[in-house]
Amino acid sequence: RQGDYLKTIQQSINVTMQRKKLVDARQGVGLANNADTYQAELDLTASNQDYASQQLILDQAKADLLTLLTLKPDSTVNISDTIVVDRNVDIQTVKASLTNNPVYLTADQQILINDLIVKQTDALRYPAVTINTGYNYIRSQNAAGFTLLNQNFGPFAGLGIQVPIFNGGAAKRQLNLAKIDVENARYSRDIVLNNLENAAVTSWLAYQNNLQRLEIEKKNNKIAFDLLSLVEQRFQLGVGTIVDVREAQKSFVDAGFRLINLSYAAKVAEIELKRLSGQLATAQ
Repeated sequence: RQGDYLKTIQQSINVTMQRKKLVDARQGVGLANNADTYQAELDLTASNQDYASQQLILDQAKADLLTLLTLKPDSTVNISDTIVVDRNVDIQTVKASLTNNPVYLTADQQILINDLIVKQTDALRYPAVTINTGYNYIRSQNAAGFTLLNQNFGPFAGLGIQVPIFNGGAAKRQLNLAKIDVENARYSRDIVLNNLENAAVTSWLAYQNNLQRLEIEKKNNKIAFDLLSLVEQRFQLGVGTIVDVREAQKSFVDAGFRLINLSYAAKVAEIELKRLSGQLATAQ
């Protein structure tokens, strides 16, 4: 997006430079006054300043991107990209895929964990049988004495039974609390799903709105370009004024910025829809 801003400003500079050359040529033959020359010079300086400011923003954006990629932020990199919006995102597909969202899956797993805790807590109320088995090997050797060598080895087994008699109802309270945790986990999962659906609908509305406005702005951008070309031709023929050119140039730059912003906003909404539905990893 920042790179497209820079391209738009460069187009404006090209128009300003052509206008300045024409004003200088007219002044050379006595057909232009100093006011037009000064104005053209001021406009060119202002455009160059805008370009320098935008170049700084672009360089900083590159540094941020390289940092996210764990690369040196001062590395030389050229970003060649266009904002292409996927127009085939379907809201019903997104809603049906919300259960693939990692946040929802985490909430769903929490229910399973709490169910296991309920079973584990419930088991404390019943008798428990423990079985221990193993194999021993003992060897003792002395240099002098009545026992010079003693060696024992062999398997062993043990059986234990634990019968809970009375614990003041602690096990029952723990079981009830564990069941409440299960219900809370279910409510939390429902809330997560509801929030995901709300976010999906909100992003979908932004996605649709930006796509509609994007089509209108593309036509408007074409009109602004044609208007600028027409006004430039009129100025070259001497039937237009420098003010007309400046206004047409400003309209062209503003239309370019709006087009870029709408493309960017539509792409962000598209990415958010795919993220919510767990489709971002497979998105192109």
